Amino acid sequence: MRWFFHGWGAFRRRSLILLVVILIYIGVYLAFEYGDFETSREMSHLVMPVTTQYTSPVSKPTGLAIDGASLWVSSANEGAVLMIESSTGMPLRSLDLDIDDPWGMTWDGEYLWVTDFDTRYIYRIDTETNEIVSRVKVPGISPTGLAWDGKNLVLCDFDAHAVFYLDPVSGAVVRQFSMPSPGYNPSGVAWDGENIWVADISASYVFKLNPLNGSVISYYYSSGYYPSDLAWDNGSLWSLDYSTSMIYKTEPGERAVEITKRELPSWFGLAFILTVTPILMSLMTALKEPPHKVDATIEKDDRFKTLSAVLHLTAIMGSIYTGYELFRIIYNVVYVNKIVFRGQSPLWIFEFEMLLCLYTMVYWVIFTLYKVVQYWRKRS
Repeated sequence: MRWFFHGWGAFRRRSLILLVVILIYIGVYLAFEYGDFETSREMSHLVMPVTTQYTSPVSKPTGLAIDGASLWVSSANEGAVLMIESSTGMPLRSLDLDIDDPWGMTWDGEYLWVTDFDTRYIYRIDTETNEIVSRVKVPGISPTGLAWDGKNLVLCDFDAHAVFYLDPVSGAVVRQFSMPSPGYNPSGVAWDGENIWVADISASYVFKLNPLNGSVISYYYSSGYYPSDLAWDNGSLWSLDYSTSMIYKTEPGERAVEITKRELPSWFGLAFILTVTPILMSLMTALKEPPHKVDATIEKDDRFKTLSAVLHLTAIMGSIYTGYELFRIIYNVVYVNKIVFRGQSPLWIFEFEMLLCLYTMVYWVIFTLYKVVQYWRKRS
């Protein structure tokens, strides 16, 4: 290997290798940038295909209702209730209401009902006159989602972990069931004519439940990470995402094939730097040091050093990657209060990550022991 690192001959050879590597990376880049590479996969039955999506006109939306033609969206963050165009999300008009924390909303065919998280009342609103017609007191402590089943108001309570059926006139509890059934923090609710749908903001799931006892019929991944409210519209389920302020129209229960364009991997630039840097370093070495006579001992020693360098570099990269994954997990658990799963990744990726992590730990243990032994030998 000595000839590979020293002298003008080695410099020319390494320059040629560098050129080939650069051309390969350029070719890969151009292929991904201008090539028509697509990949298709059958989506899980837990995924609700999104047919329409756009950004909410209000930040951190909390309530959603549909009156048959338009959507109504509320924001406790802005204290606003807006009518929007369902296909584009463009605001049509807003209601000037004395409600500071509007959360769940529903439409009963004539009136808009809005829950107030602050006063713990549900208000019935005439959207034509912009007036509060009546109100009922909620039985829970943190009213969130609201739905209309044709006879009763269906209210979910975030902190009481329960779903209540309320008489719209007196506010009396007709029946209720406690959560988890199956989610612990219900944030939104909708009625499809037969069953209720409940969004759980802590689990990032949407559940289809038996309206009598809350037993699970089916469940799905929510389109957004923090689903705050739901609304049913002729076979489609509308949902809000509190964190990204997105509005989604989905088709629950449908399997679909998702076709996406393959993009350049995020690690492409890092891979290029890690590939080119050793070549550039060897070019500098070849220029600085004169050629040496090659014998079997030197060749064997060079091979050992090269192998050691590769193992050490692999351990360093493994440590960086392991540290990144550890930071990601700690950040999501401590600050976001969620664990992010990557269930769509191929199995071999997780197996490779486990092997890399195991190798990194074993290497640094052996490396540390070796350095300790060297230190004590020098002292003695």
